[in-house]
Amino acid sequence: MERELGTRWERTRALLAAWFSGHYREVTSGGMVAAALLGAGLALGALIAVGLVAGIRDVFGLLDDLDWTWIPIAVGAVVVSHIGYILAYREVGRMRGGPVVPLGRMGAFVVAGFGMLVPRAGFTFDQGIWRDHGLTDDQARDRVMMTGLLEYALLAPAACIAAIVLIMEHYPATQEVLPSWIIGVPLGAAITISLLVWRDRLPAKGRIWRPVHRFLDALAAMLEMVRRPRGALAAGGMALYWAADIASLGACIAFVQHSVPPAAVLIVGYATGYALTRRSLPLAGAGAAEALMPFAMHWMNMALTVAVLGVCIYRLCNLWLPLAPAIVSLRHLQGAIPRSASPA
Repeated sequence: MERELGTRWERTRALLAAWFSGHYREVTSGGMVAAALLGAGLALGALIAVGLVAGIRDVFGLLDDLDWTWIPIAVGAVVVSHIGYILAYREVGRMRGGPVVPLGRMGAFVVAGFGMLVPRAGFTFDQGIWRDHGLTDDQARDRVMMTGLLEYALLAPAACIAAIVLIMEHYPATQEVLPSWIIGVPLGAAITISLLVWRDRLPAKGRIWRPVHRFLDALAAMLEMVRRPRGALAAGGMALYWAADIASLGACIAFVQHSVPPAAVLIVGYATGYALTRRSLPLAGAGAAEALMPFAMHWMNMALTVAVLGVCIYRLCNLWLPLAPAIVSLRHLQGAIPRSASPA
């Protein structure tokens, strides 16, 4: 009996280790169900908690007067955001002789990575994909870091500019929100540029300095990429991703309040509450986004009840609706033999 229990425990440990590994080939049907249930529990719990603060009755009262014409726009914007990400990530992958992945397979790659199918972040999921396409561990990690840097290199300045515009217009946001972007982005950029300029003089060893060097190497590679003609496609694709995803949020808020907030308000609110993409957050940000985004929009002078319901609909559009295509895409990736196409 003890031997049988020990064997079962070892099997359970192996299954849990595979589930937490984040590797796309280790995801089972049971693991997908477990991840979806865990994400649903986190998201529902966060929405209930924020709804209690806003007033559950007041939130449900908004259901009597909704403008359904905005829902197709919100869903269409989610589709466009995926297209933008596909274009950006394909160009990042083919940098420095990397694989040229066919668009169809890249689409499956991105859609599956955006799904809430593994407990760890989608970037871990991506590393397994890139390794199966012929890249080394270091090259795969660099591609992931370059993508993350490209994301923030576009969103952070946009939020800073939007905050400046709102300050000039004397927009009544919560006092700390706008100055934090106006001060934080230039300060962070100055520190990063200084480290990049002096990186050859930085210590090469140590728990702190090794990750710093990896970050700076990925930043230099990203800057090299965007200076090339095809780098414009990567930057354009990522800009399209951000713009479309923010537009989807705006459409979901308009679904509730019958009008779209100003673009600058949406950008700052979105960046404040959801600065990390679904791809870089565990379980695609389930729970975290539902908890933070309503308050971020409320800090931008939006009624909390409207923000709670708008964010709920937004997450249905950009997280739960694409879940079925994500499962199909993942199954396709698991069954297909990875092919490294011709060099870039």
